Amino acid sequence: MTRFWPRSLIFFAIAAGVYVLQIVPFIGIFLMFLVAFAWPAVLVNGGMIGIAVEATRRSVSRFWLIVPAFFCLGFLPVLG
Repeated sequence: MTRFWPRSLIFFAIAAGVYVLQIVPFIGIFLMFLVAFAWPAVLVNGGMIGIAVEATRRSVSRFWLIVPAFFCLGFLPVLG
C-alpha cells in the first residue's frame, strides 16, 4: 500500500524548526556553537534523497520523483 505523503518530509519540518530556533537570540547563540547554520542544508538534501528513495521503492507514488528532479535541475545553471 502506498502512502500519499512521504515520510521524508519530516526532514523539511525539522529544517524549518531549526531555522526558526536560530532567530531566538538566547537559543541561537547555543545553536551557533553546534554549527546549526549548516543543518538546514544537510536536512533539505537528505529530505530530497529520502523522497527519491521512497518513490523508487514505491512506498509513495512515482510522481514524487518530480520534486527531487526539479530540485536538482535548479542547481544545474549554478554548476555549469
